[in-house]
Amino acid sequence: MLQVRHYLSVMNMQKAFIACLYGNNENEFVYRTIERDLIEEEDIIDQETYFWQEHVLKNVVPPHNGNSDLVLANIRNYGGFADKSIPEIVLSGLESKNLEKYLTLSEEKSQLEKRKKEIEAEQRAISVPFVEQLGQGCKAVLEDGTNRYRITYNPTRRTSVGKDQMEKLKNQHPDIYEEYTKTTESRTFRIKKEAA
Repeated sequence: MLQVRHYLSVMNMQKAFIACLYGNNENEFVYRTIERDLIEEEDIIDQETYFWQEHVLKNVVPPHNGNSDLVLANIRNYGGFADKSIPEIVLSGLESKNLEKYLTLSEEKSQLEKRKKEIEAEQRAISVPFVEQLGQGCKAVLEDGTNRYRITYNPTRRTSVGKDQMEKLKNQHPDIYEEYTKTTESRTFRIKKEAA
C-alpha cells in the first residue's frame, strides 16, 4: 500500500489499483482502488527522507521492528551461518526481565503441549473403530437420526531420500548432489537460568 502511494506521488497520478491472485483460480482474485491522499503522501515522504538521511547516507542499519518471524528470517538471511568458534558474547543494553518472561512463557507452552498431546491421544483412540471400518477408503458418512457426520481419512504422501542414500549420492555423484540440494540452517533459541 505504501509503495503504491509512493508511486502515485512519483508518477503524479490520482489513482492506482492493487490486484492479487491468492489462489489457483479466478474466484480467488481481489483488487483494490487506491486514491491519492496528499496528507498521507507527505507523511510517507517525510519518513523516506528521514530513512535516507539517517540510515542510508550514514550507513547505519535501522533497528528491526514488525512481525517477529519476518525479523528473525531477515537476521538469519543476512547474518550468515552460525559460527560455533566465536567465544561466548556478553550481552549489554538488554533487560533480563524479558528473559524471565520468556522462561515463564516456555513453561506455559510446555503445559499446553502436554495437554495437546493428551487430547490428540484421546482423539486417536476415538478414531480407531472408524478407521478400522474405513479400511482403504478415504471418506464415509454416519447418520444418527439427528445429525449427519462426514468423515474423511485422506492420505498425504511425500517422497524423501534417506540420510544414507543422500550420503551415497553426495559421494558418487557430487555434481548432481550440488545441483539439486540446498543447505539451510535453523537455530534454536533457549535460555537456561543459572545463579550469578
